[in-house]
Amino acid sequence: MADYSALARRIQALGAKWPALTHTFMFATGALFALERAERGGVRDRRSYDEADRSAHAVFLRQVNDSIATDREPSNSWTPGFMYNSALMRLDACYERFLEAIAAELKKQGRLEAATNAQGLSDTEKRARQIEASLVLQQPFGRVGLEQNRGDVNRLKHQLFGREAVNERSRTVGDVESAASALEELLTILERPEVQDSMASAYQDPPPA
Repeated sequence: MADYSALARRIQALGAKWPALTHTFMFATGALFALERAERGGVRDRRSYDEADRSAHAVFLRQVNDSIATDREPSNSWTPGFMYNSALMRLDACYERFLEAIAAELKKQGRLEAATNAQGLSDTEKRARQIEASLVLQQPFGRVGLEQNRGDVNRLKHQLFGREAVNERSRTVGDVESAASALEELLTILERPEVQDSMASAYQDPPPA
């Protein structure tokens, strides 16, 4: 189980450094909240689904729409999955936004380098490599979980059947644990001394209305 209190404190501390990025930090906080609620609600790992769940999901669809139509709360068995999917989306959105914020400041400083070995990579991975090259890091960012999360989001957005169970069988950790690790990676990137130094005087104004 992730230490949600510790993660919340880290988000709070980073948000205090860069108040102009408050709206982006709210995506991180929203992802954290949704993960905690998903875990508390007992969300099932996608890899545990089987053929019997296909008819169950059709029942959920009817039940949730009926709940909305009659002004009732959806069932406790549906909500954790909703929270988990929300967490994935929010985490990916704030990851992309933070990379853009760092790149924009490096560009302003005249330090933004071209990405290296970027052919065939996602736009987000290209941006991360570009930032790494610009900061001249001794150790690259740890972002395996963040890229995996981006893949999950893209499947949810673009594949007809989303994240199918058959594609999740090889995972060695649970879904919530995997997403929490990706959030940990993002906060660690923002806490890196090289990133802190490059953004020392940036994003100090209050957030836009």
